[in-house]
Amino acid sequence: MRKQGAKRKAGVSGYLLLPQQVAKYVMPLHVALELLPLGLFNKDHANSLAQVINLMSVDSAAKNKIVYSAANACADILSSMFERVQHGKSWNVTAEERAQLRGYILIFDRALRTWTSQRLLANAVTVDLHNSLAKDRGGKLLDRVPLTESEMAEVEAWVRASTAGLTSHLRKTSAAKFRDLEPGAKYR
Repeated sequence: MRKQGAKRKAGVSGYLLLPQQVAKYVMPLHVALELLPLGLFNKDHANSLAQVINLMSVDSAAKNKIVYSAANACADILSSMFERVQHGKSWNVTAEERAQLRGYILIFDRALRTWTSQRLLANAVTVDLHNSLAKDRGGKLLDRVPLTESEMAEVEAWVRASTAGLTSHLRKTSAAKFRDLEPGAKYR
């Protein structure tokens, strides 16, 4: 038994994101998708979509090929939209592209519901470092600048070394047990 008033040692937080936190990232994408046919989609909506695409692609590059391919396809659509804007047209998509975007956003929504706060933080730091390297190489708004393998390895090494320090002020990991609701699973 622990003494009353004893200090707990701070550890790394691993809590699943709450539905409100997931909605904070995904809801603007759903709203932006509904604004497309009305002609109200703008650069801010494109930036929020690009942020989520970056987070998803960094996280799923080696882990989840479905999410990674969805992020790449969504980035292709966003790039084609941006090219149209640069030629003097409005932010708009075809009906087919809009249907594809809806599917990709739903994939992102489902994937983000499995993330922990630690995973989100590590991915956000990685995206920031990638973006700063891309800007140093001459990248501009909504440019897709591929990074070299040495740059990727450098960023990954920094994130692994520094992310734990960024979360040292958070409480230790949750001891909650989540039931596996798959059919045929054995419960204790």
